[in-house]
Parts: sequence; structure tokens; C-alpha cells
Amino acid sequence: MSDVTFILENGNALFTAHRMFLMTASPLFQKILTENNQKQLNIKIDQISKSIMKEICRYAYTEDVKFTDENKFDVLFAATKFEMKNLIEKTIEFIC
Repeated sequence: MSDVTFILENGNALFTAHRMFLMTASPLFQKILTENNQKQLNIKIDQISKSIMKEICRYAYTEDVKFTDENKFDVLFAATKFEMKNLIEKTIEFIC
């Protein structure tokens, strides 16, 4: 059962995830999620679409991401926002 819900696209989209995976993939998520020990946490995120959040979570869970020419810069933006160093590097490699 997921324990984190992201509120995206000005409240028009929700995306659920598991705290444990997010904390291991991102120092920012680790900080946010350890400071909030609620059983179910809702996090509002601006400027990230549901499809990009899906790729961020895919990477957090599997260390894989499905890059496209259309999403590569949005993935890079999100990875930078969430301080995901390895994903930033992987995205730059794809772009180059």
C-alpha cells in the first residue's frame, strides 16, 4: 500500500508512491519524508506533470527510465528539482 500521494497539475492529478523507494532515490525526498512521520503523506508539487512523476518514480523503484525526445528535458528538470544525481547524469547522457 502506498504511503505518499503527490498532488500534481494544480490538483488535477494524483500519483501515489512508497516512501521507502523515494527516500533511497532522492536526498530531498529523504529529508521531506523523515521530517513528516505521518502514515499517509500528501505532497503538492508544482511544475511536474503526472507523466514525468511516473518516470521519476519508475527510476526510484527500478533505476530505469523511459526517455523520449519529448520528455528528456522535463525529466532533467524534475531530477534536478528532487536532487537525484544519478538520474541527472543518466538524463544528460541520453540528451548528449
